[in-house]
Amino acid sequence: MAPSFHEFDLIQWIRAQCPDSKGNLIGIGDDTAVLHPSAGTELLLATDMLMEGTHFTFPPATPELAGRKALAVNLSDIAAMAGKPHSALISLALPKSKGPEFAKAVMQGFMKLANEFNIQLIGGDTNSWDGPLVINVAIIGTATQSKSIKRSGAKPGDWIFVTGELGGSLPEHHLTFTPRINEAAILNKTVTLHSMIDLSDGLSSDLQHILKES
Repeated sequence: MAPSFHEFDLIQWIRAQCPDSKGNLIGIGDDTAVLHPSAGTELLLATDMLMEGTHFTFPPATPELAGRKALAVNLSDIAAMAGKPHSALISLALPKSKGPEFAKAVMQGFMKLANEFNIQLIGGDTNSWDGPLVINVAIIGTATQSKSIKRSGAKPGDWIFVTGELGGSLPEHHLTFTPRINEAAILNKTVTLHSMIDLSDGLSSDLQHILKES
């Protein structure tokens, strides 16, 4: 029997293979990578892959909701850095059993949410295969207030807050949640934030990520 797959163990192994980040780069270990293309500018980059049967199923999902969720989870990574999303790329592995209307419906769900947040689709790729639908999105954003909020900044005595209701992975709600882009921007302007994280793995698990990085 093959050993069980532990995502975070693999991430830590990959991280150990990479050279230490230089002064103009923050790599693996946060919700997004951070580049400093010029003084006073932070460029945020993130990517997430969603697979039918793992991250959504038909039903209750529809092709539109699958496309929407693929962008929403990436937007949540930008929000977790108190960033402003700018543009995105999308790649689709489409089931051969589905026709062009299915692919168009996936993209309609993606584009509807993109328009809500003024995000420009700038490229991507498509393929077809005998497996289920797979959607990969890469997103680009910039830091607000000239500096992003990292996981690694938590301090003893910090208060812990959640911007929305817990239980976002409950059936169907995970398909329709609104990324906290606006809430994160408001908080970053009005209070001093030391650390933030996207709650994708549950409150207790993600708090452990903050503690480990800080």
